[in-house]
Amino acid sequence: MKPNARALLGLLGWVGFGLGLGLGLGLLPGGVGGLSGDRPAYASPSPSPRLEGALVQLLRTDRPRQGLLAQRIGVDLDVRRRVRVVVEPLRTTSPARLRGSVEALGGVVEAQSSRFLRARVPLESLAKLAEVPGVRIVRRPYRLRTLEIPRYREGTLPTGGLLFHSYGIRGRGVTVAVIDAGFEGLQEAYREGWLDPAVVVGTIDYSGKGFESGGDHGLRVARLVHEMAPEASLLLLNLGEDGDEVVFEKAVEEAIRRGARVINHSIGWFETNFGDGTGPIDAIVRRARERGVLWVNAAGNQAGAHWMGRAYDRDRDGWVEFRPELEELKVWATFGGVITLVLVWDDFPQTSRDLDLFLLDGEGEVVASAEAPQRGFDPPYEVLEYVVTEPGVYSLKVKRKGRWADPSSLPLRFKVWSFSHTLSPSIPHGSVMAPADCECALAVGAVNAYRWEEDGLEGFSARGPTSDGRLKPDLVAPDGVHGDLFGTSFAAPYVAGAAALLLSRNPDWSVEELERALLANTVDIGPPGPDVESGYGKLRLSLGKPSAVREIPSPTLRPGEETLVKVTVRMPPMRFGALELRESLPPGFGLEPQEADGAQVERLAEGEARWVWPALGPGESRTIVYRLRVPSSAELGLYPLRGELNGLIVTGDDEIQIVAARSSPTATKDRKGIALEVRARRSQLTLRIRGLPSGRCARVRIFDSAGRERFLSGSLCAPGLTIPLARWANGVYFAVVTAPSSTGENPVPKRVVRFAVLR
Repeated sequence: MKPNARALLGLLGWVGFGLGLGLGLGLLPGGVGGLSGDRPAYASPSPSPRLEGALVQLLRTDRPRQGLLAQRIGVDLDVRRRVRVVVEPLRTTSPARLRGSVEALGGVVEAQSSRFLRARVPLESLAKLAEVPGVRIVRRPYRLRTLEIPRYREGTLPTGGLLFHSYGIRGRGVTVAVIDAGFEGLQEAYREGWLDPAVVVGTIDYSGKGFESGGDHGLRVARLVHEMAPEASLLLLNLGEDGDEVVFEKAVEEAIRRGARVINHSIGWFETNFGDGTGPIDAIVRRARERGVLWVNAAGNQAGAHWMGRAYDRDRDGWVEFRPELEELKVWATFGGVITLVLVWDDFPQTSRDLDLFLLDGEGEVVASAEAPQRGFDPPYEVLEYVVTEPGVYSLKVKRKGRWADPSSLPLRFKVWSFSHTLSPSIPHGSVMAPADCECALAVGAVNAYRWEEDGLEGFSARGPTSDGRLKPDLVAPDGVHGDLFGTSFAAPYVAGAAALLLSRNPDWSVEELERALLANTVDIGPPGPDVESGYGKLRLSLGKPSAVREIPSPTLRPGEETLVKVTVRMPPMRFGALELRESLPPGFGLEPQEADGAQVERLAEGEARWVWPALGPGESRTIVYRLRVPSSAELGLYPLRGELNGLIVTGDDEIQIVAARSSPTATKDRKGIALEVRARRSQLTLRIRGLPSGRCARVRIFDSAGRERFLSGSLCAPGLTIPLARWANGVYFAVVTAPSSTGENPVPKRVVRFAVLR
């Protein structure tokens, strides 16, 4: 789709959102204005027509919900419950004559012109003010709006940031530290208006060259954090282009001292570890995490500029082989650039095994090398930089040095990184660098903003797993939002800003709760479940989802019996709108609605019905009841109940057990005898069941750690079955088995078995 077409569709979508917002604010019966709870501030059935309708709506809303409504409709309601209004007098009355009336009602006049008076007035006095003689109308102030392209670009739209802004959740009260290199142009950013100086609570320079030095990488990162969380406080710390672990540690400690709850670090450290979460940089980040700071880090852009494997020298010529008969990697370079290469091997923190790094031109001549000796106390890395004098294809080679016990099969792994040039061949997986590789950091990959709905993971976005087998990155966010801001550096700030939004709404959250909330606010892409390319998926903030829970007081029935089923639906605290519940019973079962709790009920078919609520307010719940009738011809066994609420699965009780006419004392023995054995291998999952009654089968359901169902079987019979794992992501899963008793009279409790898939 062309960008202009995409922009038009986006505009239409937000027009629709605005219409939906209006409906949810009480324009339909049951909207916010009609919610139950504390008494509203004003309950008169006929308020003065000289009081603006939006203010009447606010007065008629229950007190606990007035703050939320005020944010939605643009009413300035302060903590002392005073409203900023404009009092417009009749033409025969001057504003000065109304000043005394405003003050007598507890109001404070803020400004006065020849025709208008602006004041802060207690909410409970608005109706009386509108009835003062000489008042034409009491209304909200008008607001000027500059004529410019909207600042809410693609980054805040797909991530859900703009939705939070529309509810007044903008990051206030949260400090985000941006620890980066380069803040050139800060004053210009203030003048141009895309960074508000009021939110910048500190600028600290560690470069020794002045804060506005070292390029503008950090400033651009701060810009994106600010767009996502415009009222969050920003603490900007400049490490400079030559920053090291000393100034890095000082900056982190200062950020913590100044109360930062979130730190964004769109920087990578390549030579400090082997991608396994260890080393000095990761240790500094880990200490920040222990002190309650959420660390958000760019995953890196080296998917096409990274190689990792085991070192071999099969022909014993001293040159390490990247694969059989391949002793070099190709580097494509253009004139004027700098080739920067880093070699690390898995001997951290110190080693006596010595590897050297060489760069050769197209003629096979060595043009640069890194040959630092490793003598036992030296770290296992080499760094090489070369200024390109002639464009073309260069070659990278690694040489072993000194006496090694077995040069034909070297027992270590090594990595090669290129900063700004691709390598061929390359290995994308394992390319996440420090400190994004730490379990203490939230690693962020990148999806192109213009391919967001197509799940367009950037080809350069670093992939996991870490060298010790952990999942990375953790999630992905958009890049390319401002045309030239491509890279995971400019995806991470959206996550940092999202964290500030969540914290401003939930200031008491721990860092663990905040991280879980961010990972839960994602949309899965790629292979089902968390994976090593996109983590848990794309960042997409939501204000909670509607939920429905089913309760069956008597889940064990006999043929021909009945029971009442109760389903409670709930709207999350920060959402509103219509809800549709559907319930579907097994064939032959009867469904008869009993209590609708304000819903419109429609019988769709035998055993199937729909309940619709046109508008539920934030936090509201409704409970419906229907009668479930078991057919007299029903066979013994387990019968599933299925339901959806706005496309989401109804949780809670989900099955009926049909038993014989009388109980049997052998049921206890069956309960103890049923067991499930789960074995996960590299390519397949084997389920075996023991103690199953002869001629009967069990029902097995498998869920991932996020509660998503991955597998459903209604026929797990002895001895078992095998499931292929080709598309299963590594992680922890739960198998839930339910089996009938030997007589079918009493239900056997569910067995839950936890297992891990590691491939």
